[in-house]
Order: sequence, then C-alpha cells, then structure tokens
Amino acid sequence: MKNIFILILFSCLSISYSQNLKKEIFEETNWFSGADSIDLAKKDTITIFKIKNIETKNENLTEYYVAYFYSKLNLRVTKFKKENDLQVQKLHLLQCGFVFDDLYGKWNFDDKNQILTFTSEGMLNSSYRIIARKEERANIETEFKTDKIIFTTDLETLVLTRLK
Repeated sequence: MKNIFILILFSCLSISYSQNLKKEIFEETNWFSGADSIDLAKKDTITIFKIKNIETKNENLTEYYVAYFYSKLNLRVTKFKKENDLQVQKLHLLQCGFVFDDLYGKWNFDDKNQILTFTSEGMLNSSYRIIARKEERANIETEFKTDKIIFTTDLETLVLTRLK
C-alpha cells in the first residue's frame, strides 16, 4: 500500500512540473502581478497572470483596468517583447488613469527546463522555474468613480519559484 501511494504521488508531481510551455507564451504579451509580490530581486515565489480576453459592454475597459479590478492591488506589468527585451512597469491608478514607473532589461525562457530569467543593469538578475499553471474565468462586478463596471475575463496564471 505504501508503494502504491508513493507511485501516485510521484506521478502527480511529474505532471505539475511537466508544463511544456514554450517561449511563445511570453512573447509580445503583458503579465501582471501585485507590485509587492514581484520585487524580482527579493521574492522566492511570485504569481503572475495574463488577461486572455475581456467580455464587457464598456469599450474603455483596458487590460490594465481589468487587472486592477481583478487583483485589487497596485500592480506591476511585465511586458515581454520580441528579441528578449523586457519592460517592467509599476502602475499607479490615479483619477486620470494610470501612471507608470519603468524599468528595462532582458528576459529569456528555457523551454526544456521551464526556467524564466530576468536581467537588467544592476537591478534584476533572477531566474524562476514555473511550478504551476492555471486557467480561470472570472466574473467581476465593481464600481469605479460613479460607474458600475461588469465584465468577464479569461486569465492564465503562473506560479514561479526563484532559483537564483
């Protein structure tokens, strides 16, 4: 009985680590996280999420607002650009919209080992392994200023654990 339990546990662990994500999942996309949870120089585990689509009647609802209303946090957006360019923005929601503080660097994704690496001049030098991936659909009803906002969004969430 003990051997069967160990075999089942080992099978589950191998499934959670064999994500088989490709570099293309990041290219030309924006991934969001709480501003405090993605201090890349200090955190051991971070969670990032990508907005895959937005269903709403409000045409002014951008992915930045959706991310803010979904997480209810100050945010950072990590923009994975082509040729491994990286832009990390800390977003501040003000009455007139978002204000951005920018940091630039490079990113790389090792498909084989599922490792995401961030580098920048003296600021970011961290590598993370993807340990979990989840897709979800969220229905959100909130108020902003005097407007009632209702939307549905599909999200993809990754949990990363720091290697260095």
